Amino acid sequence: YLDLNTLLFLERFLQDYQGTFIVVSHDREFLKRTCDHTLEIEEGKMELFKGGVEDYFLYKTEQLEQKVAYNKGIERQKKHLQTFVDRFGAKASKAASAQSKRKQIERLQTVEIANPLSTVKIKLPQIPIKKGPALETKDLAIGYSEKRVAGKINVLVDKGKHIAILGENGQGKSTFLKTIAEEIEPLDGTYSWSSTLKIGYYAQHVYQYLDEGDTVLAALEGMADHSVLRQQILDIAGSFLFSGDEVRKKIKVLSGGERARVCLAGLLLSKSDVLLLDEPTNHLDFETVEALADALKTYQGTVFFISHDRTFVNTLATGIIEVKDGKVALYPGTYPDYVYHLEQWVEEEL
Repeated sequence: YLDLNTLLFLERFLQDYQGTFIVVSHDREFLKRTCDHTLEIEEGKMELFKGGVEDYFLYKTEQLEQKVAYNKGIERQKKHLQTFVDRFGAKASKAASAQSKRKQIERLQTVEIANPLSTVKIKLPQIPIKKGPALETKDLAIGYSEKRVAGKINVLVDKGKHIAILGENGQGKSTFLKTIAEEIEPLDGTYSWSSTLKIGYYAQHVYQYLDEGDTVLAALEGMADHSVLRQQILDIAGSFLFSGDEVRKKIKVLSGGERARVCLAGLLLSKSDVLLLDEPTNHLDFETVEALADALKTYQGTVFFISHDRTFVNTLATGIIEVKDGKVALYPGTYPDYVYHLEQWVEEEL
């Protein structure tokens, strides 16, 4: 829940820290910059890898490739031996050889491959490409009756853009998103969406509106567009860690994080032209975060999203709206530019 400014300060502190520390995080960039060992917890086992997270992922990929290649070699040997057994097993003169081959086949064992990394794939239902302006604000002012957060907001965003809403915590990112999602009324000015757009909104509190008597599958079917096939719903459910019998769980027995994943999966199945996403990665693991970013990158609709996960933002964002000091405006540079200038500011402050 740290904003990028604070996260960069924490990074610098840990980089200079002389003691030992242990970090649990799904932020790949943060781990890359701070940790030199990786502790893997998988399938009820723990293993300490002497290397950073990027080296760890490379090692895991190489291990997977070696196991797959080994298993293929074993299967080829088995097939070759079985061919001999099938051909000569019934002949008395070859019976001893055939029995020997059978024993060889029994001794040949493949290695187990459990939960290989980078297998999560999210395939979103396709929506039509639309051109022209998606959102326009004119002298928009946002906030609450007791507090004006920002004013004189004039932005124009075209359809198909993927806009990251960035800024320090408390500056008004969520307030801006809630306003254009029609969750709260603007204090002044106007905003308008193209009349042809279907808009979907995701925020941390939306899971409160789920029917606790529903199963995961029923909830997703209720949120999915009528044209989405059942198999597509099951595929998306699996990508969000609801596979097999998990889809038959009742909403009432799910944790807050699991409910949030149901809502996010349902939103992706809604075939909305515009997705408004407030911290969509908070309850997702490494693989799902990066799979979601890859899926949304190819999404043909418009996305406005708030996230402090640098890998996610860097993958997805085609533009930036910065919320800072009572102003909301399009940022003129790229996301790497934005991060670089923040890093320079942190250097000056230290």
